[in-house]
Amino acid sequence: MTLSQTRVSLFFSFLLGLIVVAPVLASEQPPALGLWWSAAHEPSIGSQPASSYVRVEAAFSNAEPFDWNAFEASLERLHRSGRRVVITLDGVPDLSDPAWIDAWIEFAREAVRRAGSRLVTLQVGRRISSPEELAGYAYLLKTTTLAARAEARARGVEISILQASVPSDRPALQHDLWTLDVAPYVDVIPLELTDPVNGNALSKRLGEWIVATLQHPPAPRIWVIAAVGSPGDRAAACLEALSAGAAVAMIEGHASDPELTNWIDRTHALVSQQYAPAPLGNATVVDAGGGAIAGGRALLRLYNADTASTLVFYRAPGERLASPIDRLLLSDRGMRETELVDLLTGETDRIGSARYGSGRSIRVRRGKYPLAVRFVRPSGPLDLPPQAIETMGTREPTAEEILARYRQVQREQDDRLERYTARGAPTCTSRWPPAARPSTTRSRPTTSGSAAARWSGKRPTSSSTGTG
Repeated sequence: MTLSQTRVSLFFSFLLGLIVVAPVLASEQPPALGLWWSAAHEPSIGSQPASSYVRVEAAFSNAEPFDWNAFEASLERLHRSGRRVVITLDGVPDLSDPAWIDAWIEFAREAVRRAGSRLVTLQVGRRISSPEELAGYAYLLKTTTLAARAEARARGVEISILQASVPSDRPALQHDLWTLDVAPYVDVIPLELTDPVNGNALSKRLGEWIVATLQHPPAPRIWVIAAVGSPGDRAAACLEALSAGAAVAMIEGHASDPELTNWIDRTHALVSQQYAPAPLGNATVVDAGGGAIAGGRALLRLYNADTASTLVFYRAPGERLASPIDRLLLSDRGMRETELVDLLTGETDRIGSARYGSGRSIRVRRGKYPLAVRFVRPSGPLDLPPQAIETMGTREPTAEEILARYRQVQREQDDRLERYTARGAPTCTSRWPPAARPSTTRSRPTTSGSAAARWSGKRPTSSSTGTG
């Protein structure tokens, strides 16, 4: 490969990096939680308004008409409570019948028309479970996306397209779907946690998915749907998914559960207060005697740079006691205003922390759902007060300015040399002593000379005579 070919390849690699990274940076948002309810139950609304996500399903059937009035009423209740609505178009039509396909496209358009500005995300299909479905689903995804986006644009609404969910432990399904050129039509890929994975294993799995999305621009966001385990286990998996890089984590439910709804709403309201994920560090949950708690672990750390506030979510399954006796061990050296937040009841207790090795030990309690500890990092000796600093912009001289400067210096030097240069014709006269024998006598001649010089410029004429 020649040098020019290498430069061209590097240039196109740089452009590809901009194309891939720019959408990712532009789509950065605070972490979010949501409710992924099954089709058999209408989403329950918590006691307080919240901006968490909630899923509503619209099942397509060419045999029975869909109840759009009940659908709109449900959307309106969710919208008034502040929820961000995700509509799932389920019931894939018979792709061999053009009439079914036309009816499906009209069904998708009608869903967008009815939802209007209340719609945030539209999911095309519910789940992909086998490779045999990929070819037909890719065609359906493309045609539905084009129709839905056109309908939303006509009403001045921006929507995101969510493809059908994929099991998180089967990345080959998604790779085969990408080969069918669906990447430009998808904004979000939902991953179902269908196995009890957690901790480092979950972080590694999601990291591989995120790297794979960057290879198929525009890089879609990753959502996680926790679908296995108890409600507390699913809630813990959602928090670990946010720590691993997921944009949104949702809990799949099979019945209306106000307790779970309240936990989601309170947790989402807490993490959306200008917090950003931070490294978890060395964090351990132990009992009063220092032993391990079954299922106990730290889940997620968030940091607010404006207030220097830190949130640490942890899981400690067990009966809730009136006084906290278990301990959360952190590597932080200092903290103040430490609080224990019960996300299920909304209670907040002021607690203290003690030195433990090089870190701190915080008294915590157990519960059915994950809890959180909030504290403020104390000001250290290097924290300086804000100062008003004035800056002055400078620049280096250009090549033209440098050349012009040297030309000016050269002109001045040439002028001085021209003014003080002497021009003349010197005349020399030599006088020799009388003849003597050269073999026995050596003598030096006496020389006298004179020169008259004519000076150009203002210097007067001068002459010199020398005798030797």
